[in-house]
Amino acid sequence: MNENESIPGERTASEPQDGSSSVAHSIEVPPEIIRKWQEFVNLLAEIMHVPSASIMRVDPPHIKVFVSSTSAGNPCEPGALDTGPYCETVLRTGQPLLVPDALENEAWRANPHVRLGMISYLGVPIAWPDGRLFGTICVRDNKRNEYSAAYLKLLLHFRDMLQADLVSFVTLHSQLEKHEAKIRRLVDANIIGIIIWDLEGRILEANDAFLSMGGYNREDLVAGRLNRMDLTPPEWRERDARTDAELKMTGAVQPFEKEYFRKDGGRVPVLIGLAAFSEERNQGVAFVLDLTERKRAEQALRESEHKLRQIIDTIPAHVVRYQPDGAADFINQTFRDFVGPGVGFDNLRSVVHPEDYPQRSRDWDTHVAAAEPYNIEMRLRRADGVYRWHRSRRVPLRDANGVIVNWYGAGHDIDDQKRAEQALRRSEAYLAEAQRLSHTGSAAYNETEILYWSEEAFRIFGFDPVQGIPNREAVWQRIHPDDVDRINENTERGVREKVSFTNAFRFVLPDGTVKHIESINHPVFSASGELLEIVGTPVDVTERKRTEEAYREAQKALAHANRVTTMGQLTASITHEVNQPITAAITYALAARRFLNAEPPNFHEVDDALSLIIKEGNRAGEVVERVRALIKKVPIRKDAVAIDDAILEVIALTRAEAANNSVSVRTQFAEGLPCVQGDRVQLQQVMLNLIVNAIQAMSGTGEGSCELQISIDAVPSEGSVRVGVRDTGPGLSPESLSRLFEPFYTTKPEGMGMGLSICRSIIEAHGGLLWATRCEPRGTLFQFTIPF
Repeated sequence: MNENESIPGERTASEPQDGSSSVAHSIEVPPEIIRKWQEFVNLLAEIMHVPSASIMRVDPPHIKVFVSSTSAGNPCEPGALDTGPYCETVLRTGQPLLVPDALENEAWRANPHVRLGMISYLGVPIAWPDGRLFGTICVRDNKRNEYSAAYLKLLLHFRDMLQADLVSFVTLHSQLEKHEAKIRRLVDANIIGIIIWDLEGRILEANDAFLSMGGYNREDLVAGRLNRMDLTPPEWRERDARTDAELKMTGAVQPFEKEYFRKDGGRVPVLIGLAAFSEERNQGVAFVLDLTERKRAEQALRESEHKLRQIIDTIPAHVVRYQPDGAADFINQTFRDFVGPGVGFDNLRSVVHPEDYPQRSRDWDTHVAAAEPYNIEMRLRRADGVYRWHRSRRVPLRDANGVIVNWYGAGHDIDDQKRAEQALRRSEAYLAEAQRLSHTGSAAYNETEILYWSEEAFRIFGFDPVQGIPNREAVWQRIHPDDVDRINENTERGVREKVSFTNAFRFVLPDGTVKHIESINHPVFSASGELLEIVGTPVDVTERKRTEEAYREAQKALAHANRVTTMGQLTASITHEVNQPITAAITYALAARRFLNAEPPNFHEVDDALSLIIKEGNRAGEVVERVRALIKKVPIRKDAVAIDDAILEVIALTRAEAANNSVSVRTQFAEGLPCVQGDRVQLQQVMLNLIVNAIQAMSGTGEGSCELQISIDAVPSEGSVRVGVRDTGPGLSPESLSRLFEPFYTTKPEGMGMGLSICRSIIEAHGGLLWATRCEPRGTLFQFTIPF
């Protein structure tokens, strides 16, 4: 069932109808049926919580409002023409129609019902017994309404009861027409059973209609096997005796119901009227009508009414009917089960909470006197003695003259709902406090506007909640200009790829204060893929940013101190490295002086000596420059670094320290190594720490040769370069190995325990890993990776 279903070939209300349909349209619905139908639509409107419930009737070439609920806000008046497309669509397709929201469909949006405020619709067709369409039964709502399957089932059940009524009074109407035509059509028409009888009960003549209703044939009639008394069951013979006496006295008997035996032993219900032919009254005519179909219709109606009672008794609502003066005279089984046994109409007030009854009673009397619908919330005592909150609505049912004939109320237990609302309010309070403490807000927005902001979101972005949610332009104007394009790109990519995304940006308050905001955002889409909203959680990370910056400064200072400390450990070696070229330069200078004092001066030797002096001076300068680069405090930077050249410089700087400790240095560098991305000085600091630690680990061991192995190779599968520093010292214990990179943990008596911790931080900041492994039979291997 949907807005586009149709069945080709079905007639519309405006298409020509044949004779039988015209007769059907001319049948007047009995007033008692109309009153019952009025109760139906009023009950429908109440149960389904809609302003309009109607029964529409085809009146070619129009569709008219036949019966309409008396609920408030119902624009459909009985007798009015239906000019909208809803019911016409139902009649054209012969199928139920559900329009949850006409405003969402261009085809429905312009119809007159929308102008009257009725934007949702649920309707089903009503058919005459012969299949022709009588009209529709429908409900309309002034808001979007999906109408659950239970509501459709309820509407179809009411439709079935209406059709049972149609069957009943169409049958009665047909019987009346047959009775009026009995003289004209008499025997040959076979519309009604006709018999000629005598006082002995013999059936002298009968038409085919009478014979067929009992399953007899003309041979049975000719053979004299048909007798009124024999055809009558025993329990009806006393009635027949009174009939005969009445015939003798008056000559006629008004139609009455009885039963005849069928030839197969079954029974057929009939309506029979008799009249004597003459004053002798020894013969007469009887008109016999088969009531089988009517009885079936009546039975169907009784069953339908029983089903309706079952529905009313089983729907999950407390239904009460009141007399015009407001006194209750009916409660459904659901409500009986709620209040428990012993509660009736006379003591229904006893279940109302004593604190609630006085005011609610006065309010009810006021509404009854004013004939106005009444909405009420009060506590009712359940069968187990527990008072629970209850909400109900009571509305009047009026007759055609507007006089109230009954009040109907429908209510339900809302105690759990109230508890849930209280819990929700507490939860919202906790959430607001948690957001305030964590500086985390929540928001929802779409492409044009901000839909929701939490209290903390107002605080984070510096807007006044009293002025309401700001527009998008006001918010975007405060975002730092350098961050706007990045936010737009992230948002567009998240919506396009339908994934969550994060925005980090600066937000400038009117007083110039800059806040750092990080927002995690999740786009929400409809079933058709249309963006509905983006839900975000903005977090004020300004303090965190300040803390991180302070941490980075402290870390940088600590790293610098570590470099200076490490270089201090190499003072003797560095002095030796510097003294060597200086001593050589002095020697070459003295030689050049001698060559100049010779007779004649040897300028060629002088030139060679001066070249050697320049070479040794450059060599000393390179040593000093390497030391200065490692010691000076410079900003961190990421450049393409030739890792092998950087490590060779560190090896050169520590060569004297290695020699002083009888440590031989062996290198194994792979060819064609790619450059890595990183800070050259920080990477050299890591190597300096590892090399100095390795040399110190092997000093004074006295166990075999001391060898320092330094290796570099590429690991393409990981996209990185791997560096290894292996010593042949005593190695590390399992406990030391597990705690090696913890701050302030050291295996040296004079160590601070910060070197390796700083090294790991530097390597991880470069996106790499640093780890240590015990070697057999002795020694330790330190390795780290740097992405290229």
